[in-house]
Amino acid sequence: MAIPKGTRIVAYTGGSTAKDANGNLIRSAPKTFSFGQMSSDIEEAVGKRWTRVSIVDDHAASDHQFILADGTTKAITVTLPTLIDNAWVTVKKIDASVNTVTLTAGVSGLIDGAATLVLSSQWEATNVYCDGANWFVR
Repeated sequence: MAIPKGTRIVAYTGGSTAKDANGNLIRSAPKTFSFGQMSSDIEEAVGKRWTRVSIVDDHAASDHQFILADGTTKAITVTLPTLIDNAWVTVKKIDASVNTVTLTAGVSGLIDGAATLVLSSQWEATNVYCDGANWFVR
């Protein structure tokens, strides 16, 4: 049984347990899944698949990207996608240089009330969510 889109996953062991939009439990018949099948069913339910991108230069992000930014040779600017409801982007600075990784909301919207967000330390990361009007740090 595929899990309906928009369903919040509560548990996934020996079958599936989830809640519908009204908070009612949905249970399917017990079934054994490999991790790949479970991931596939969850992605189908959620409707989004994350992609990993490694960058060394300025980048225009897309919805549901996990960005590994290496600013060893220069500072990097990551421009967030056009404002759309329920968009997510994660950015992580992976180098130890003094060069920064700057997130910008582009031509409209703000990031937690500011035009930019700066990552300056190695392994520093941020996960931002868009409500359709602005970006928010998780």
